[in-house]
Amino acid sequence: MRMSKGYVDTDYLDRTAERLSVVKQRTYSHLRLAAGHRVLDVACGVGLDTIAMASMMGPSGRIIGVDHDAAMVAEAQRRAAAAGCSRWVTHQTADAVLLPFDDESFDGVRCERLFQHLRSPDAVLAEIARVTKPGGRVVVADTDWGTLSLHSREANIERRLAQCNAERCYNNGYSGRSLPGFFKQRDDLADVTIEAFSEFIDDYRFARQILVLDQVEEEALRSQVITPDELDRWRADLQDLDERGAFFASIIAVVVLARKIRRPSME
Repeated sequence: MRMSKGYVDTDYLDRTAERLSVVKQRTYSHLRLAAGHRVLDVACGVGLDTIAMASMMGPSGRIIGVDHDAAMVAEAQRRAAAAGCSRWVTHQTADAVLLPFDDESFDGVRCERLFQHLRSPDAVLAEIARVTKPGGRVVVADTDWGTLSLHSREANIERRLAQCNAERCYNNGYSGRSLPGFFKQRDDLADVTIEAFSEFIDDYRFARQILVLDQVEEEALRSQVITPDELDRWRADLQDLDERGAFFASIIAVVVLARKIRRPSME
């Protein structure tokens, strides 16, 4: 069965968590988690981050994770129970474009690697801002797939594949670079802070999994971005580089932080 653009499964989220540990820790730090706080994690997946934040806040706080995928929400609930934090960490199915919470409900809202999948990222940021209390913090982290680079002697093929990945395999593949603009355009978010983190992979087999290269190549062939002969050359080159210990790939992730403020009065 063909999955929707950018779809990832539970195993993928588990595999990427360690690689993204620095980015994740920065998002937690920016939220300034404290006892008694109420925090929302949008696109919580299997609860990796809600459970991690639970240990920082303790049972006097409340963490809610939402995700559109009911199977992932169920797994997040199972993991929270196993971790012994289900009393103050809960997960539920919800649409990020229409969050089921009242205005100004949370001291902080976090969102990681969701915007790359969105057709209306501005609408989701508006919802995130809506449910954040004045003075609360909004933290969004996302990938800029336009920065993906794989060392290859087939540079022309590599560039076409990277562009195909950003523009055809994701609804919003350049989300990392566009995030700062979305934040700065809002009159209810202030003190916008931007950070960029470079990640690299020098293990070819792991890169094929984490960068879902099989799917990228399939899409490039289907859309005639590359030919079958070019795909064979590309794969042979990467395999040779791997055998010589020379494989290398890199990408940039962007984290944007802001403080929620009340909109200026129209009077």
